[in-house]
Amino acid sequence: MGADKQFSILVLAIVALGVASFTYLVNNQPASLRFTRNGAPFYAHSVKHPESDKCVSTRELVDHFLN
Repeated sequence: MGADKQFSILVLAIVALGVASFTYLVNNQPASLRFTRNGAPFYAHSVKHPESDKCVSTRELVDHFLN
């Protein structure tokens, strides 16, 4: 078996494992990837503060109103 064929098999195995891992995470997301401990979406956009016009993360906003 030549080195080119071995390298191709190795690359194919790495790509297949990457696709399988990504598919698993998309289909079976752990709760820690969806929401923070306070219930705010983990991947959320920033929001504009109405008084200071600064961008505030959703996590900071939730922490402010829950505390």
